[in-house]
Amino acid sequence: MDRIVSLRREPAERGPAELTFVLASRRHAGTLRSLLVALIGVFGVMAAPAGALPLVLVLLTATVALAAFEIMRRSPRTSSLLAVLLAAAICLAQPWTAPIGYDASEWAFNVVAVTAITLQWQWPVRVATPLAALLIAVQWTLGGGQTFLAIRVLVECAVARVGYECLLLLSRRLDRLRLEHDALQRSVALADAQRRQLREQLALLHDTVASTLLMVASSHPQAERADVAQQVRRDLALLTAAERGHPAGADLVAVSTLIGSVAEQSTITVTRTTQGQPRMPARPALAMLRALREALTNIERHAGVTRAELAARSHGERVIVELSDQGTGFEPNSVSPHRRGISASIVERLQAVGGQASITTTPGSGTTVRLEWPAT
Repeated sequence: MDRIVSLRREPAERGPAELTFVLASRRHAGTLRSLLVALIGVFGVMAAPAGALPLVLVLLTATVALAAFEIMRRSPRTSSLLAVLLAAAICLAQPWTAPIGYDASEWAFNVVAVTAITLQWQWPVRVATPLAALLIAVQWTLGGGQTFLAIRVLVECAVARVGYECLLLLSRRLDRLRLEHDALQRSVALADAQRRQLREQLALLHDTVASTLLMVASSHPQAERADVAQQVRRDLALLTAAERGHPAGADLVAVSTLIGSVAEQSTITVTRTTQGQPRMPARPALAMLRALREALTNIERHAGVTRAELAARSHGERVIVELSDQGTGFEPNSVSPHRRGISASIVERLQAVGGQASITTTPGSGTTVRLEWPAT
């Protein structure tokens, strides 16, 4: 419960590294102090006069109990205040616990030194400094006015405080570096998203405007004015939908309808087969539609055939579409990296929606384009 309260009292501006350091220093400094004070108490008992044995045992019992409380409860600030009271009690008991012939007890001096030093790692300066000064003053007063020893403890406390503040500054620096790293990662992610969007737009332009321009430039009967106008309207609808982030949503599209629309627009004969009733969401369906359109356009331009086969099937929740021809084929490694038809309009387009595409071909043996969603 004490740890939860201390967490709530932490300033909101503290980063995770600084907060971890502050909490760890409080907890471990207290544990170290309790163990050292308990060990010092054992030697204090051995050096104390025989007549003071009951009082010494009481103080040692309190020391051990405080160490157990520190280790089991892990209440750093509560235990540190109890440690101050214990150190003060040991100082006040010096007239009885100091060895015969001595005015001061090494037990009391060492307990005060350890307590005052560890306070610097558990409390802010405005609290640790008065508490440490109070303990040193009590020990100086009751311990025979040993000024040198008092100054030594003050120096040790100052060194402990400087070390703590240096590590605190380092933890803050780590937090700033983490924030800068996170901001850089967000910038890189945003740039990647913008590049992917640009590639998608370029691929869409390749599938729409380029195909329309080719229709206008060709002498094929499909280049009649009405057909060209219809193609332009379809391209404009696709471009507008892509700009607005549509089509998307939870509606499922029948793959048979998708491959039918692609086959009907082709200039070659496309044999269609569908196994089952494969369906898929609108966004990956649109990506597959565009990829099929590009693949079929490549057959029309380069394969040297008048027929192709288009098959679709489902395997569980996975949709598989294959477009095959018996044309000239090609060597995949010979395709220029600047050609966007295969890399962007087919492969990257499916990857962008969580699917995958593969092209199997060799010169003279035809080509098979396999589209899958989702990717395996």
